Formats: sequence, structure tokens, C-alpha cells
Amino acid sequence: MYRYVVITDRETSGGFALGGVEVETVSDADGAREALSRCLSDKSVGLVALNDRFLGGLGVSMTRKIERSALPVVVPFPDPKSRGEGRTEEFLTALLSRAIGYRIRLRT
Repeated sequence: MYRYVVITDRETSGGFALGGVEVETVSDADGAREALSRCLSDKSVGLVALNDRFLGGLGVSMTRKIERSALPVVVPFPDPKSRGEGRTEEFLTALLSRAIGYRIRLRT
């Protein structure tokens, strides 16, 4: 069975930990990149939920690794502090477009 890992900041990590989810707490995009790199190389991780605040700082190389990786699936979630300013929708639309071969429009 695969593990589920959440990569997020200190402020939002407590809620996930209380729910019994494994949490990697990071403070910036560099920390998120390192945690994500560990998750991508760990065959026991099947799903990574990533705070979308860190998406922009992952860099082209890490974004390509995510795109090429079948497992773990990396799913961004909106940062509660962002008030809709994150890149979650853009990232998911691009990910789905590559996976299914055509562009879709997400309703909000």
C-alpha cells in the first residue's frame, strides 16, 4: 500500500497531522523542493499533496520531474492564506491536459 504525504508550512501542518496524515513541514520553496525530491525517489509514496504556495518556486527541473512521474501523483492544494491567489487550478489543468491529451476547463 502506498503512503500519502503532505508538504506544507508550519501553520497548516497541524491539521493534517491531527488527521493522521504524514506531513513534511517546510518553510520555503527550497524546503518544498527537497521534500518533494525525497518523495519522488521513495517508491512507497503514492500521493503527495503540496501547498500551492510553493509551486512557483519549484523550478523547471522539478516541474518536469513531476510531469514525467507516474507515481507519486503530486496534487497541489490551495494555501488557506492565499485567498484564491495560488496556482492550483493552472497546475491541475496542465497536468490533466498532458494526462488525457486535450485541454479541459475547470469550473470554479
